[in-house]
Amino acid sequence: MNKNITSEENPFSALLEKEREHKTIKPRGEDVKIPLSYQQERLWFIAQLDPDSERAYKLNYSIRLDGDLDVAALQYSWSSIIKKHDILRTRFLINEENVPYQYVDKSNYNKIEIINIKDEGIDCSKIIESFFDRKFNLEEGIVIRALLVTFSSSKNIFLFSGHHIVLDGWSIGILVNELCEKYNEFLNNKTSTTVPLSIQYGDYAIWQREIISNESLESGKHWWRSQLIGAPSIINVPTDYRRPKTMSYEGSSVAFEIPTEILLQLRGLAKNQTATLFMVLNAAFVTLLNKIGAGSDIVTGTAVAGRTNVEIEPLIGFFVNTVALRQKIDPRWTFNRLIEETKEIVLESFSHSDIPFEVVVDAVSPDRSLSHAPIIQASLVLQNAHESSTSFTLPNISTSLIETSNKTVKFELGFEFYETSEGLVGRLHYSTRLFERETAERLCRMYSNVITHAARKPNTRIYDLELIDICERKIITEGFNETKIDYPHHKTVVDLFNFQVSRNPESTAILSDEGIITFGELNKRSNQIAHYLIRKGRGSEDVVGVCLNSGYLMVATLLGVLKAGCAYLPIDPSTPFSRLQYMMEDSDANILLTAEDIRINYPKNFDYIYAIDDYKNKLLIDNEQNTDLTEEELLSRITITNLSYIIYTSGSTGQPKGVAVDHSGLNAYLAWASHHYQMKQADYVPITTSISFDATVTSIWLPLVNGACCVPLYSGSDLSSTINYITKNNDKGILKTTPTQMRALSELCSIDISYKPRKIIVGGEELLFEDVQKWTDLASDLQVVNEYGPTETVVGCIVYEACSSSANQGAVPIGTPVWN
Repeated sequence: MNKNITSEENPFSALLEKEREHKTIKPRGEDVKIPLSYQQERLWFIAQLDPDSERAYKLNYSIRLDGDLDVAALQYSWSSIIKKHDILRTRFLINEENVPYQYVDKSNYNKIEIINIKDEGIDCSKIIESFFDRKFNLEEGIVIRALLVTFSSSKNIFLFSGHHIVLDGWSIGILVNELCEKYNEFLNNKTSTTVPLSIQYGDYAIWQREIISNESLESGKHWWRSQLIGAPSIINVPTDYRRPKTMSYEGSSVAFEIPTEILLQLRGLAKNQTATLFMVLNAAFVTLLNKIGAGSDIVTGTAVAGRTNVEIEPLIGFFVNTVALRQKIDPRWTFNRLIEETKEIVLESFSHSDIPFEVVVDAVSPDRSLSHAPIIQASLVLQNAHESSTSFTLPNISTSLIETSNKTVKFELGFEFYETSEGLVGRLHYSTRLFERETAERLCRMYSNVITHAARKPNTRIYDLELIDICERKIITEGFNETKIDYPHHKTVVDLFNFQVSRNPESTAILSDEGIITFGELNKRSNQIAHYLIRKGRGSEDVVGVCLNSGYLMVATLLGVLKAGCAYLPIDPSTPFSRLQYMMEDSDANILLTAEDIRINYPKNFDYIYAIDDYKNKLLIDNEQNTDLTEEELLSRITITNLSYIIYTSGSTGQPKGVAVDHSGLNAYLAWASHHYQMKQADYVPITTSISFDATVTSIWLPLVNGACCVPLYSGSDLSSTINYITKNNDKGILKTTPTQMRALSELCSIDISYKPRKIIVGGEELLFEDVQKWTDLASDLQVVNEYGPTETVVGCIVYEACSSSANQGAVPIGTPVWN
């Protein structure tokens, strides 16, 4: 923790000390009511709003003591400390005006609890966890407790836990040192040499309230207002989960190390810039945040010991103060330049660190939200020597600290550093409601890469500092792109369909309201349409518009167009005629195949529009005679390089934009999808999207090239056909849909539906984990796949298997590249 700015590390500290003119803290009178300090008041209010927040505001300590431990001496030491420091016997009450105050209980001398365990092989972690999980009671003055676990006369574990409202990290060092001092005093039968404290924490709280209300500090509050006004209310970095509506303290941490070699370079860099190690570390932190999306105006926080008066240095209590550091960053700056900017901000902010953060928040009055902390959500702290060097030293006792997992955090992201003989040890504390552990580990690697690069080449511009190392870069640039897989490249969708016809002609190809269409029947119908087009002079690379409602005729027509060697242009029947005209002209399509009930809605003077069925869905070309071409000759009209279809998307200029896809691209997608989705002949694949949407490519061609069945259901915004199907059919298979449709179906259908698809493939829009959860609740073995890709990449080029864990929130990632 930064004890403001130490003289050893900061050459400007003497100047800052001269600028501070603190009043002397005087002992209070016997009957004076003690207010809460500003730091305490914030924690007290948090505790009232969210009792579970206590877990984030505990300071825990655990150590193994091996040797001849004198339990009586340890009890004496603990009691002496409780007696010496009023704050450890303090109750937090409310007066008649509902204002909290603190009351020192003179009789509250709690003792060390003792547990005797004979089995040395017992799992101590559960005992430790259970002890640290116990709740405090601020009103009753239960604010600190200790436990001694004895396995034998020579094997013990000592634990203590205190609420942050009565002590801070600096206080831990005081408590441990005094505990050891009193232990030795007891062993040596010495008379207590403890000098009573000249002041207590309560005196500090009274003094703080008086000085903050003093007009002399108004300039400090004004500085903070001007410094933080207009700052971003939240740090905008990508998270794995959606931010909860109410801020959570659930967290974890990841440890990492900065080697001695780099630490020495960082110290040299700081010295050259007349800066501190903390300033360099914070500059790297801001660089990391900028590079992962936090923008160029970033507010982070740090902690200062807050012990600006000599009188309060020996006190146990909550003095630590949070200091906001608002920094602007320009990626064109060199890292050296950023250190200069950081130094200026740190010096100015620390010079105003006498103002409690709680007062700063009130002065700035930022937009408040229950979902995040005000002003600061990310922090960096460099622990000073006082805290990191605290040692528990008892005669004839060997000690070893027991590291315990802290499952809470105060900030969403918080780096903590302290020095060792081997370098700089870092730990990233992160909110588990926002970030996966894998993400936290990646952030640690990124920070290490930035600081290493900056230490070696400080004149590098910010945008050139590397976030990832060579191995990760290779994975991204090569590993993710090693997607080439062997498959029958020369086959077209027609080849693959014909294979299924020859293999299983009586299998169901289409299941619709019109009845069952077998592969053999679909082949016959599509051949008729192909011959119809050939007789009209259409062939290789010609574009044929197809405007039909979802049904067997739509599928047969699309297949027939391909068999004729043409490319199809799918048009939704609800498309305005002006847009239809534009797409036909822009794509050079000179024939439109439609149905009579659609044809009557168009002007009669357009002779390129042909109705291929009547009002009763009877094919008008039933009597169309085949051309002299055989099946083999039909196939010879199609090559893998021919166009297969053109789909129009909404262009950026407002005009529709046509995307042309050839047979090789379609074949590559279908080969990947057949393998990835493990298509089976028994699968049923509903068609729930418009003919003009490329998701329909999956719903039509994927089942047909695998001998499975497609089920035309799409009828515009009317979901009744789809709802009727999924509530009454238990067909296993694959559902290709959009997030909007997926969401609507889950809301409209009862929880007890018959339809249990193996997989749901989702595309076209952002998919949320909460939508995934609604469906996986219906079937635990259901897999939901987020399939992403612009139309130009043939339906989908990146996929992600969405996990059904209820912990997942927010947007589902788009994933990794598909084959080929």
